[in-house]
Amino acid sequence: MKNVQKGFTLLELMIAVAILGILTLITYPSYKTYIRRVRLSEVKSTLLMNAQTMERYYRQKGTFATYDKNKLKQNEYFKITLSEVSPDHFTLQAVPDPATNEGETCIVTLNDGGTLSAAGNGQSCPDFD
Repeated sequence: MKNVQKGFTLLELMIAVAILGILTLITYPSYKTYIRRVRLSEVKSTLLMNAQTMERYYRQKGTFATYDKNKLKQNEYFKITLSEVSPDHFTLQAVPDPATNEGETCIVTLNDGGTLSAAGNGQSCPDFD
């Protein structure tokens, strides 16, 4: 009887691992960019929801100055604060949370006029450029 061995040779296994490594090197940067865009999109939505809540408050109370900052809806990857507030104007600011959003430098702002902007330190901010 013939003794037939089944399985992969070491060379075949090494080639498969090399191909997998090359594919990973090609796709990982695209994945990171995609995740970054999604997080920035999420923070834009959160800022707009907060602005809408503040506008409703302004219609009821006639001022932004007494708005409770603790009522701001937060985002998992950005810390949202009320950076500037006066009776008639406000600016919301989203700063990356280093614990959950490592490496992100884009600081996103939204004012009461609806102007949404972002500024990064040494890197561009996708969908804001």
